[in-house]
Amino acid sequence: MRPRIFYLLALATLLAGCAAQKKAQQAERSGAASNRLDEDAERSEAAYAAALHALEAGEFHIEAREFRFNSVRQAPLISSNSYVQMHAGRATVEFGPHITGRSYIIDESMYHQRATITREKPTSNGDLQFTLRVSDPENLYRIRLAIRLFRNTNTCLAKVYYGDHKNPYDFKGYIYQYDPKNATRQQ
Repeated sequence: MRPRIFYLLALATLLAGCAAQKKAQQAERSGAASNRLDEDAERSEAAYAAALHALEAGEFHIEAREFRFNSVRQAPLISSNSYVQMHAGRATVEFGPHITGRSYIIDESMYHQRATITREKPTSNGDLQFTLRVSDPENLYRIRLAIRLFRNTNTCLAKVYYGDHKNPYDFKGYIYQYDPKNATRQQ
């Protein structure tokens, strides 16, 4: 009878030790995950501050990544080389032609055209909105982008308008400070 009690006590001690070790590992993992989330939040806030400063200064580069056509319900089309950039009151808009997807090809380009950017009223959830107007010297060809900068990120959603009416597509992109070394086209 005594050996059984000894074995039961030994087993209970072993299980208690395993449970304590498991709790310590979980606490360590949650602490590491919490630190990672804090670092990600700090990085996102820094990217947001840089994107906001770039938009307000009119010195930015937007990488346009996911295009959604308003007339067609389908998954977003991914772009590898579409962008909008503004520097010194001039903007370059380049959409496509390398957008992967079905038969949709966007090939819109305006290089070094006069541009203005204005800050609009924020949305109800705190996202900031800007309007970029780009036009050629004769004011024949105009593009207007309604840019919505999401809170605490450098991610934006831009609605593209041609002239005064048409909104054929929107795109999701990422806003960065304009850097002449990384300028895609010479301005």
